[in-house]
Amino acid sequence: MMERVKKYIGYLTLGFLLCLINIEVSAETFTSNTTIAAGEHSYTDDLIVPSGITLTIESGAILRFDSGRKLQIDAGGYLIIQGTEQAPVLFTSSTASPGSWQGITVNGERSDGGDIQISYATIEYANYGVYFSQGAKADITHSVIRNNNVGLYYYGARTGGTVHSSQLYNNQSGVYIYGGYNYLADHPKPVITGNSIYDNSAYNYRVVFYRDTNKTVLDATGNWWGTTDLAVITGKIYDMVDDANSPSVDFSGLLASENGAPVAGTVLTKAIVVDTIWSATDGIIAQPIKVMSGSTLTIAAGTRFNAEGNSNLSVEAGGKLIIQGTEQAPVLFTSSTASPGSWQGITVNGERSDGGDIQISYATIEYANYGVYFSQGAKADITHSVIRNNNVGLYYYGARTGGTVHSSQLYNNQSGVYIYGGYNYLADHPKPVITGNSIYDNSAYNYRVVFYRDTNKTVLDATGNWWGTTDLAVITGKIYDMVDDANSPSVDFSGLLASENGAPVAGTVLTKAIVVDTIWSATDGIIAQPIKVMSGSTLTIAAGTRFNAGEQ
Repeated sequence: MMERVKKYIGYLTLGFLLCLINIEVSAETFTSNTTIAAGEHSYTDDLIVPSGITLTIESGAILRFDSGRKLQIDAGGYLIIQGTEQAPVLFTSSTASPGSWQGITVNGERSDGGDIQISYATIEYANYGVYFSQGAKADITHSVIRNNNVGLYYYGARTGGTVHSSQLYNNQSGVYIYGGYNYLADHPKPVITGNSIYDNSAYNYRVVFYRDTNKTVLDATGNWWGTTDLAVITGKIYDMVDDANSPSVDFSGLLASENGAPVAGTVLTKAIVVDTIWSATDGIIAQPIKVMSGSTLTIAAGTRFNAEGNSNLSVEAGGKLIIQGTEQAPVLFTSSTASPGSWQGITVNGERSDGGDIQISYATIEYANYGVYFSQGAKADITHSVIRNNNVGLYYYGARTGGTVHSSQLYNNQSGVYIYGGYNYLADHPKPVITGNSIYDNSAYNYRVVFYRDTNKTVLDATGNWWGTTDLAVITGKIYDMVDDANSPSVDFSGLLASENGAPVAGTVLTKAIVVDTIWSATDGIIAQPIKVMSGSTLTIAAGTRFNAGEQ
């Protein structure tokens, strides 16, 4: 049984005059449980399933809607679509073009998708294949959603359900999730797994306008995306990588072919929003991945990563990274394109009192733009690691960045260490302590520091390193500091080693500017480069002191 209702609505604006006009919108409302049998059915009105009513659609039914019409399931209403593989249910339009009819709309709070079951249905030529609002959910399986403006649209708080073993293609957007700027408790969280989602013109999957994005990851695992090219796949998924107001989408377990096996390797795609351990020996970093505030990413010994394209690992303020390589089983970050800048590297953001939150031990980082990039006061403790073949090995960007680097190798980068002071004054100087390492064969500089203020008050500690040679002229030529630029502070590279992991060179090598009152008293002093006694400081040279001054 159905009841037909006509509504007259609409407004017309003429200049400044707002006029009510009559637009006939007809709707047929079911008044009792109804079954639509196999065969073709045409509808010139909206179909409405109100609270307490169940609409069942049997296999083989074809429902053809006139332009602008829809099937609407109200809060408390039920929809059971019972297609089969041999006889699916077809929802289509009298006009074969996207947006010709409005589609299926599901309204009202539901605890799960059990009230709305769509199985073996084809939905085409709609504005929205299925539109969910007001906490609506559905379970969709073995269905085809194609040639619509939007395939599945989840609008606002608590919408969701599941989609499995279905195809979404040739829509403008396959899946579109609008978070409504809701917080965690009200996040839309559809689980869309094991499908084929491809050839949608704008995005295959798009999610926007959430709050608490550091607490949610959406499950889109195990799908076929029409290709195995990770750059193409990520380009068609709009999430946290594209917009800070979007949560992360986990599309790992992606398939190598439609209905096929997963691609080879452990593909890493999702942000870290809970404490997580990575331990794969075949890891693939598919896109930029963030470690969010309050979460710790631990990387186990022997873990190996191949980083794709523009990917990076970014530790956000309040996040933690613990890399636990060992001498026998280091952690490896590399790229299948074996050239500097092939991926973006590791980025550490956010104020930290010391390097304890970011511990990198026995790691090899190569072929990145920046091996490790520090900003916003970030710090790390790096030990027993190899940082090579990058554009920049370690980059400290601006105020209060720092930490320690010890017992590590930095070589074959364009710059081994690059410190950008951001024209900050003393209290905000970047001050990494980089001691006891091997820093050599970097093409531009082994160590470069630029753009400080108060350069008369800071000396950076780079003592006890091996610089690839004992030739002081070569060493100083690869260190860019106060000697080269008045806006750079002095670098103390005294205690330099005579060989890799060896003893210090003979003599007391003097390298740093005098920024505090100082006494020299060595009988075997070597002045390695021009040394300045800065304003406000006194250099006292004791009786019997002897210097051998280099040519510089």
